[in-house]
Amino acid sequence: MQLATQQKWAAFIEQQQNSSLTIEQFCKHQSISPSIFYQRKRELNVQPNTRTPFIKITVTQQLEIETTCAPIILNLGKINLSLPAQTSADYIVSLINGISS
Repeated sequence: MQLATQQKWAAFIEQQQNSSLTIEQFCKHQSISPSIFYQRKRELNVQPNTRTPFIKITVTQQLEIETTCAPIILNLGKINLSLPAQTSADYIVSLINGISS
């Protein structure tokens, strides 16, 4: 199907979908055979470049986002410890056990 014909049929299909008419009523009003309408609709839906939910985008700017995590603060009686946020749980447990001994 040629591009002009595709556009014409795509417009017919869109008009029918936006109308309150059934396909049969719309075809009668437009003097189109319903079987041809269904065939063209099926052909347009099969083609790969028909309406797609994807939009082509172009990256115009790249940003590097740096996040900081609050340090881990341990208050153990008279002892206050500040540890980096990425400190492992195993290390913290062994540290607490060592202080508690």
